[in-house]
Amino acid sequence: MAAQSELSRTYRKFWLAFEVSDAKLALFRVIFFAVFAIDAWSQIAHAPRYGFRDFNVGHFPFLDGLLPMPTRSTMVLIYGAQTYLALRILLGGVGRTLYVALALLFAYGYFISQLNSYQHHYLLAIALALVAAFPLGSAPAGQSKPQARARNWPVRMLLVAISVMYLFAALSKADPEWLNGSALQAQLPDGRLREIAKSMGWGFTAKLTLFTELVLVFAIQWRRAWPFALVTGIGMHMMFHWAGLKIGLFSYFMVSLYVLLLPEPWVERGRALSMKAGTRMRPVRDWLDKPGVLAWLLCAVGLAAGLVLVQMLPIDGFNALTICIALLAGAELATRWRRAGAAGLQHLLACALLVLLAGHTDALRDYYRFWGGQERRAGNHFESMLAYEKVVKVAPDYLPGRRSLAAQYRRLGHEDDALSQCEAGLAIDATDLVLNRTAAEIYSAQGEGNEALAAAERGLQTSPNDPKLRAIRKRWQRELNSHAPQ
Repeated sequence: MAAQSELSRTYRKFWLAFEVSDAKLALFRVIFFAVFAIDAWSQIAHAPRYGFRDFNVGHFPFLDGLLPMPTRSTMVLIYGAQTYLALRILLGGVGRTLYVALALLFAYGYFISQLNSYQHHYLLAIALALVAAFPLGSAPAGQSKPQARARNWPVRMLLVAISVMYLFAALSKADPEWLNGSALQAQLPDGRLREIAKSMGWGFTAKLTLFTELVLVFAIQWRRAWPFALVTGIGMHMMFHWAGLKIGLFSYFMVSLYVLLLPEPWVERGRALSMKAGTRMRPVRDWLDKPGVLAWLLCAVGLAAGLVLVQMLPIDGFNALTICIALLAGAELATRWRRAGAAGLQHLLACALLVLLAGHTDALRDYYRFWGGQERRAGNHFESMLAYEKVVKVAPDYLPGRRSLAAQYRRLGHEDDALSQCEAGLAIDATDLVLNRTAAEIYSAQGEGNEALAAAERGLQTSPNDPKLRAIRKRWQRELNSHAPQ
């Protein structure tokens, strides 16, 4: 009976008495959802893969008949809304509704199709479901100090999920091909880390990786071992990132999860400093929280300006995304009518960050590039041309986009348009082989000998043995010399 009572106390201490400070939850919220927003936005590039020729394979067979077929426009909407919600959450001050909405959207986008998903996305689905179960920053009533702590079993559950992930990762490596190092040698790209692994011995490095994952299984659950887990876990995942493994933002997600293991005194000191800086903004926050005409006016301005910002994003289907964001903002505002001014301001900031992501990532460029390539391979050259036109509009200095658009113009008989793309690309890089060859062929077909010869000469500087360029140069050297005055 005593043993059973001790076991019960241990169980309750492990799950129900697990405490996390509000300061740590706030820091985790900012870092985790900042990474999530970047990841969700980057997934837009792969939206053209969905629903092409009515092909799809869900993660579970019953989903194929239960949920509607994902399409390019649908996935733009799903990923765009996820990005917006993540940005709203990282700014803070939102209710549980937005957490639940984000978890549901992510679950749909992940489980509906296997076309574009990393293995770690299942961990994100679990993390979002758990995060939706607790408000990030939930001090007990009457506690408002940075060191306020709350019992939080979902955080413990999230740490357990990470341990389970490490356990399965270690078990999957318990086979001869991994243990002798051959699997690691095949997976690791060329670089500094590969040289280090080779010098240490492939077998030893492989066994060390397995051992490290097994140690982290237990270290993450034992508070006294958290400093060791922090250094070891973050170091291991950053090495994975520096190695160039094709794992998306997995390493950054894991680093954000390790924030939950930071020593409380470190986090509380940082929170104290931020609160000192925040006291200067308290009058503004108090004014925003007051229900009044001016606050509602700011809310309306924030909503309108935010939607205008979203309309600036040059991507098909963004009218639907704008409507979706307006509905999400309106629904969230309805639950926070006493803080209308703050809600409008946060909406404006989230939309501004969304536009910033669009301008400083390659997601939109790659979205149109993948769409154009897909339509080209299917023989839909006019649709491919339209997509590549968007590529050069979004990324004017992207030479592969200029090459692809020039090729599509030629397939459709638009030689002058193709030539203008060549000239625009050569103004960026005069040595580009493909653009010089295309320009030389077009000029030669139009009888522009001097221009054809000049383009051929530039191209031959890059590829001296190119047969097409050599033939064009030979032709026009002969013809131009024969017409030269004696």
